[in-house]
Amino acid sequence: NEILDDIEKNRADFGFVACGASERKNISGIYLKEEEMVLIAPINGAPHGGEISTKEISSFKLVLFDKCSPSRKYIEKALKDKKVKINVTMEMDNIEAIKATVISGAGVSIVPSSCVRPEEPDYKYKVYRFSDMKITRPIYMVYNKKRKMSSSASAFLNKMLERKRIGLEAKVNAF
Repeated sequence: NEILDDIEKNRADFGFVACGASERKNISGIYLKEEEMVLIAPINGAPHGGEISTKEISSFKLVLFDKCSPSRKYIEKALKDKKVKINVTMEMDNIEAIKATVISGAGVSIVPSSCVRPEEPDYKYKVYRFSDMKITRPIYMVYNKKRKMSSSASAFLNKMLERKRIGLEAKVNAF
């Protein structure tokens, strides 16, 4: 909501949000890509291997995004569709706090793969992909369609729209 507020009030030209553009009338979104979600667990006591089934999640304490977070809703829906019961023990609104909580051994979490960096100095958790499904969330670039943009912001927006158009044409031509 803060990102959308900043764009709506002209404090920012663009923002990047997960799980949906906005239903606000002055904000438009450009779909960019799907981002894979992965499970992270503390190194001590973590299961072996690099994959985990969604059914195994029911045996863990989960640290997830706040209930109102669109990413949380996506995760819950994906697991509910697979009939996975979840045991949420903590909710947080910050990815770094979630990772620190997992490292401390308080549970496991499902986070965007882009937020998992092995080169981090505090990389003290294991990363698992799901063996029986892929949980993803859509990423959008959002902007105020009523705002008069600077020439550089306008050029950036046009470049993004062009990339989007070319991407769509490539998909159509692939058939």
